[in-house]
Amino acid sequence: MTDITTVKQRFGIIGTSELLDRALEVAVRVAPTDLTVLVTGESGVGKEFFPQVIHAYSARKHNKYIAVNCGAIPEGTIDSELFGHEKGAFTGALEARKGYFEEADGGTIFLDEVAELPLPTQARLLRVLQTGEFIRVGSSKVQKTNVRVVAATNMNLQEAIASGRFREDLYYRLNTVPIVVPALRERPGDIPLLFRKFASDVAQQYRMPVVTLDAAAREMLCNYYWRGNIRQLKNVAEQISAVEEARLITPEILARYLPEQSAGTSVAAGAPRLYFGPRGSWDWAVQDLYARRELAGQRFPGLPVFLLGHSMGSFLARTYLIRYPGTVAGAILMGTGQMPPALVAAGRVVAAREARKGGDRHSSPLVNKLAFEAYNQKFAPNRTGYDWLSASTENVDQYLADPLCGGDPTIGLFREMLRGIACIEKQENLKRMNRNTPVLFLSGQDDPVGDMGKGVRRAYRSFRRSGVRDVEIRLYQGLRHEILQETGREKVYADVAHWLEAPLPEQ
Repeated sequence: MTDITTVKQRFGIIGTSELLDRALEVAVRVAPTDLTVLVTGESGVGKEFFPQVIHAYSARKHNKYIAVNCGAIPEGTIDSELFGHEKGAFTGALEARKGYFEEADGGTIFLDEVAELPLPTQARLLRVLQTGEFIRVGSSKVQKTNVRVVAATNMNLQEAIASGRFREDLYYRLNTVPIVVPALRERPGDIPLLFRKFASDVAQQYRMPVVTLDAAAREMLCNYYWRGNIRQLKNVAEQISAVEEARLITPEILARYLPEQSAGTSVAAGAPRLYFGPRGSWDWAVQDLYARRELAGQRFPGLPVFLLGHSMGSFLARTYLIRYPGTVAGAILMGTGQMPPALVAAGRVVAAREARKGGDRHSSPLVNKLAFEAYNQKFAPNRTGYDWLSASTENVDQYLADPLCGGDPTIGLFREMLRGIACIEKQENLKRMNRNTPVLFLSGQDDPVGDMGKGVRRAYRSFRRSGVRDVEIRLYQGLRHEILQETGREKVYADVAHWLEAPLPEQ
C-alpha cells in the first residue's frame, strides 16, 4: 500500500492527525476500485483533495479528471452541463455540446456540493450510477459512459432525505464508501503546522520575514473554534503576514484577527439567539464534545473523564455515547426523557414545515406553544411562563431576570434537536454504545421534559435493552427540571458525588 506520508507530500497535505491519516488511508485503499465515494465534512476542511488522491492512485489516472461545483451551476442549466444537449434543445443551444459525464468517459468526475442538485437531476445521476446510461437534453438517444464518481457535501444528507430534498436511493448509491474529513478543531495539533505553512508562503511570495507565534498565541490559535476551518486559518495567516509590522505574534495581536465567538448563545457566529446552527450542526456539537474530551485527556493524562449532560445537553450526551463509544469513563444524564417515536416524527414534520415558511432562523409561535406551553400546563395555574423549570419561585425569578436566559428558540434549534432525538431513540443506534460505560439517569419526578418520570424510565429501559450493563435511575420527588438549583438539591449533589467515586481507583 502507498505510504500516507508520500501521499501528503505529493498533494501538499499538512498534518499528523490520526483522523486525517485515517481518511487518507481509506482514499488510497479504495482508489484502485471503481466504487463510488462520498466525502463529507464541514466547509473549508479540504474535501477537494480526496477525489484528486483517489483519481491519482486509480487505474483511471491517465484519463480525464473533471471537478464540478454543483452549487455554482444554475438549476436551469445543470442537466445540460452534466449530460450535454442537442442543437436547438433550448433557447441559446446553437450547437450540440458534450456534458461532463461524456467528456470524462474513462476517467473520474468529482461532484462537489452534490446535495445542491435539484431532484430531477438527482434522478438522472442515479441512472448513470446504476446503468452507466444518460440522455442528452433534447435527445432521445441513450448513451453510455464509464465514469468513476466521487461526490462531496458539507450538508447532512440524512436530514436532506428527511425533508425531501435528497433522494434516499441516490444517497446509498453515492455512499458506497464514506470518507469523513475532520474539522480543523478536531486536529488541534495540526493548526500551528498549517499556520506556519501559510505564513511561509506569503513571506516567500512577497519577500518579507516570516511571522511566528509566541507560546501563548500558539495556544490561543489551537483553542479557537475555527468555524471556517483551514480556509479561515489561511485567511488569518495571510492577513497577519501582510498587515502586522511585528514578526512575533502575541495573543494581543492575534485576537484582532479572530472573530469573537459567543458563549452559549449559538453554534453559528452572528446568528440570532437560541439558533443552534445550520443543518448538521447537531453533529458538529457532538464532534466538539469529542474534541474537548481529547483535550481533557491530553491536559490531565491518567484521569477518568466523565460526561454530564442536562436538558438539551443530555440529548447531545446521549448522541455522543452512540458516536464515540468507550471514550468516557461514565455519563450522567439529567433533565432528559424519551418521547414516543410517533410524537418525534410529528414534531419533525411540523418543524420542517415551519422552517419552510419563515426560515430556520426565526421562531415559530406554533412550535413554541406546542413545546413549552405544554410543559407549563402541568403546573397550572401559572405564575410565569417558566414555572416548569423549578418549584422555587426565587429560582424562576432569577432565571427571568438573567438577560442570557429565556426567549423563544428558533425553529432551526427545534429542527436540529428533534433530529438528534430521533437518532438516540432508535434501538439499532443505541446498540452501538459501549456496554461497559456506566450511565446514571437523574430527574425530578415532576420534570415535564421527562414526562413526570415516565419518559426517563423509558430512556432507562431502552439503555437496558441495548445491553448497557451498569445503568441506574434516580427520580426525586417534588423536583422539576432544574434539579441542581431546586430546594433539596443537596441530595442530588451527594448522589452524584457517590456515583462518581464508586468506579474510581483508590489512591
